[in-house]
Amino acid sequence: MKRAFYHHFTVISLCGLFLAGCSSNSETETDTQQSEDIQSDDSQKIEDTQSDASQEVEDTSNDSENTGGANSEEAFTLHPEEEDKDPIALENLQLPEIYENTLVYNGSINPETNLRTIFPEEVTPYPDIMGSDLTESGAFAVLPKQELQAGDKITFFVSGGGLGTEQDFYRTVQPAEEGKEIVYSNLETEEQGQQLLEEVDLPTIYSNTRIFDSEVSPNVEGIYYRNSSDELSANLVMKFAEDTEDSPNKFFTILDEDLQTDQKLEFYTIIDGLTIPFKKEIQSLSGEQQQAVDRIESSTTLPDFTINTETYEGETIPNAEIVVLNPAFPARIAYPTSDEQGMFSLTLSESDNMLQENGSLLFEITDENGHTATIEKEITE
Repeated sequence: MKRAFYHHFTVISLCGLFLAGCSSNSETETDTQQSEDIQSDDSQKIEDTQSDASQEVEDTSNDSENTGGANSEEAFTLHPEEEDKDPIALENLQLPEIYENTLVYNGSINPETNLRTIFPEEVTPYPDIMGSDLTESGAFAVLPKQELQAGDKITFFVSGGGLGTEQDFYRTVQPAEEGKEIVYSNLETEEQGQQLLEEVDLPTIYSNTRIFDSEVSPNVEGIYYRNSSDELSANLVMKFAEDTEDSPNKFFTILDEDLQTDQKLEFYTIIDGLTIPFKKEIQSLSGEQQQAVDRIESSTTLPDFTINTETYEGETIPNAEIVVLNPAFPARIAYPTSDEQGMFSLTLSESDNMLQENGSLLFEITDENGHTATIEKEITE
């Protein structure tokens, strides 16, 4: 049986509408839709044969240094003052230490009880109810709402499930430590990760992929990407107000420009309260795909534009599907299509964050066979 937990953290399953550096943008010209990867009959066969290699779950069960103490006794030892708490509240309780650089925090409680979390201690003890489900094992994952400072106190309140009174537990934020961006619980194993990762069927990443997006299962609460600067992104899973409980979540990010074949990109996904690391391997383009990309690029003319440009007209291959976005504000997206002559137009607006001084726009152009090229065009002064 699942129970809701309430907290003053940002709940990963309700993160929607947020990308790094962006405020909520539910008024996108259209819901973020799945832009197709470079894919033809040939490339689909390549993807099928390479799926095992291109998406791998990492074994966190034996790597205590990288997993923040997963399966480590000391990570889950009760504090002395907690040993006399009600046994119902102590059942299945795992509240690891939390650190200044923690971005995702995992723990567990008795699955028959409820949890609310307050950060920091002096915040009102009556937070807005922001619920999410515990797993059947009582696991949960939350994301700190604000920057953590060493010495801050996090309060976990456990109630229900036969408890006479609410039981409180405290964790003091520790100084930052390498590898503590993700704090795991010891409920996470490689076998669980492999099973749950089946719900994260992300498309193939090619060496020229810049806009990486797809739909994922509603059970996928969060996906995080560690870039070439070893920085962990904000949650890349979006949910819109008009989505129903069963609507697929949308995953979206912009990848580094200099991807190399056989390079492995590191991701973390939150599914049913558990955090599973996995990697995607960069695939090379086939000869047919490269020819298609070259044809798109040679057929595309993108005139200069400024932040004052209101209507923009360009030329590319006929009947192309186009995605246009500002990489600094990627939640604002336009979806023009080219006509039989390859002409297209779109309306640009500085107030919509499409245009920005010293910025650029990405044009992702996909032909009728699913081959995609992405061209970046700088905004002129």
